[in-house]
Order: sequence, then C-alpha cells, then structure tokens
Amino acid sequence: MRKTRLINLGVGVIIVLTAVVVGSLQSASAEYSTKFSSGVSVGAARFSDGDMGIGFSGRAFLEYAPYIPEIALRLSAGYLRFQDEVKLGQGAFSSTEDVIFEDIYVTGGLVYRLTRGNIVPFVTANAGIYHYRKEDVSAAAGPVIDGVQVSPFDTIDSKDGNDFGVNAGGGVEFFLSKNTSLSVELLGHVIFGEVDSQIFDLTAVFRFFPLR
Repeated sequence: MRKTRLINLGVGVIIVLTAVVVGSLQSASAEYSTKFSSGVSVGAARFSDGDMGIGFSGRAFLEYAPYIPEIALRLSAGYLRFQDEVKLGQGAFSSTEDVIFEDIYVTGGLVYRLTRGNIVPFVTANAGIYHYRKEDVSAAAGPVIDGVQVSPFDTIDSKDGNDFGVNAGGGVEFFLSKNTSLSVELLGHVIFGEVDSQIFDLTAVFRFFPLR
C-alpha cells in the first residue's frame, strides 16, 4: 500500500511538473508568436585599422520568422559615416581639410536567437550591396620642399561606387515588454571591391512587434 502511494505521488508530481513546463513553453511561445517585427539601431563605428577615428552607424530592419521564433530572416538598410581632418604640407605651405567616408547598404540574412525568455543572446550574418562615397585630399600644385610637393591649397577627389559586403556578429536582447525589446549588438563589416574596408560597429537596437 505504501509503495502504491509513493508511485501515485510520483506520478502526480510528474504530471504537475509536465503541466508547469508545458504552460511555460506555451506562455513563452505566446510572447513570440508574432512572425513580423521591425527595428532601428544607432551607435558608433570604427575602422579596424583605426583610420578616420570614430564614426556613426545606424540602420533600420524588418524581420520575419516563418517557422520558429528563434530563426528569423532579416532585411536591413544601413548607413555608416566617418569624417576626419587631414592636414597637408607644413608652415605657410599647408592646408587643412575635412574628408568624408560614407556607406549606404542593403543586406539580407539570418538571425538566430539562442533562447526564449526576457534575456536572449543572438547571432546574425548578412550579405548585400554597399554604396560608398570616399573623399581623398591631396596638395594642389605648389613648390617642392625637401622632395615633397606642398601648397596652401588642396584638391579633394571623391569616389562613388557599389561594392559587395558581408557583416556578422551578435549581441544580447532584453525584452522591455511584449511589444518592445532593446539589444546591444556588435557587427563586423567586411566590404570587398575598389574600396576594401573592415569596419566594426556597436549599436543599441530597438525592436518592435505589432500590438496584440
């Protein structure tokens, strides 16, 4: 009789635990049941070699998770901008000019979220087209001093074009409510082509879900 009671108690505990686990999973699934979400991010960017100092990074994106919430397709449109001061020449034969490097890009890729809950680590990888505008400054015609052409004037050469690029990284997402999350995301951009670039950005990301 005692053995039977213990068995019944054990079965009852298992049933209760199973109900709790299933209920928790259903609750978590309900929180992430929306397939579509969108977001924006703003932060800082830097070339891997430290060239041009700290820049600006921003992007907007749309996500679609057709099967399970952990894996989503992401379409992003982003903007990278750097501005730096370049000084040419020396003494009276010198000039200073601001130069700009910009990238406007559109990429598509995947986001994989490792868990379900209020705090979610994730990784992402994307590929697409980066449209760049790069300015270079050089001294205008002037005297040659110590084998170097110097001038109180300068010439800015601007290049525009499209390159293929990829980016990858990850971060941690914090759910502020059922409709809003805040993430910290680190991405590395590798851009191939006429203007090869390796850029890292660190951004704060807000993701929004449709009201339910």
